[in-house]
Amino acid sequence: MKCTKCQGEWNPPANISLNKCPFCQADILHMLNEQSATFSTEDLLTNIIKAYGCNVLQNQQRLAAIIADLFAHDQKAKRLLLLSVRENIPSQLLAITANQQADRHTRMLSIQHRLREDAFLIEEAALQIISLWTYALGWKEEQPDDSFQIVWQSAYCGFANAQGQMITPFKYD
Repeated sequence: MKCTKCQGEWNPPANISLNKCPFCQADILHMLNEQSATFSTEDLLTNIIKAYGCNVLQNQQRLAAIIADLFAHDQKAKRLLLLSVRENIPSQLLAITANQQADRHTRMLSIQHRLREDAFLIEEAALQIISLWTYALGWKEEQPDDSFQIVWQSAYCGFANAQGQMITPFKYD
């Protein structure tokens, strides 16, 4: 993070909440408010996590208050993010952070489906919510590689995934 008051830069410790700049003791929420007009939604969420630690994602009341303050200028983003907090999406995503990429992608799709079904969202809105929070959590674009190749053996073929593992036996002619 970079303090807008003293220009001091630091990397906040992981999962530790900071309320003040370690150099000049300026209020971090105030700094984030100043950044809200110039940064993207994704970058603001990333800075919230950097400033307050991942534990803020499990505190719905505090996270909702921070979002309400920072996104007062952007009502659409504010509504989406507050809905995601109410539906507990940030803490659900945080809970699957340690999972393998393929399993994490499956669980993300499940969360997205529940958002569409339970919160009555259109698919684009549910996808946007998942995308915002996964970006903020620092996850790379996680589209699984669903490509496959045909492998021939003894006049029969089978299919192998992108990692070279056979996903079907050699039974097709």
